[in-house]
Amino acid sequence: MAGDAVGVPRLTGERQLESRQVPHGTLPARPRTPHSALHVATPAVRHQETARTKGTAIGGVKVCDEDMLATVLRLRDNEHLSLREAASRLVIRTGKKRGRHPALATVMRMLREHDEAAALKLNP
Repeated sequence: MAGDAVGVPRLTGERQLESRQVPHGTLPARPRTPHSALHVATPAVRHQETARTKGTAIGGVKVCDEDMLATVLRLRDNEHLSLREAASRLVIRTGKKRGRHPALATVMRMLREHDEAAALKLNP
């Protein structure tokens, strides 16, 4: 082979370099199995998933109330604000996080639950 004559080592399926810094493209890609695409579930994640399937609560105290839902619906529908802007205008009124803004994920979850409930009312 021409590569062997010049002194360039041929790369096979085996790992030939021992350094942690490997040049791009020298090692073959690891084959993906169906299980490697899934996350490794820790005990805490398994408990959360179990609670979610049973419909029980996980996490802390609810920071959302009906007034906050009404406000975010008004901001979304009438003022056409993004969720990020709407979340920055909301303020938690009770609990340990009083005076802080709710997380964007909390606002998204609150709107998703509201929209799902509204869809069930329209199409039972």
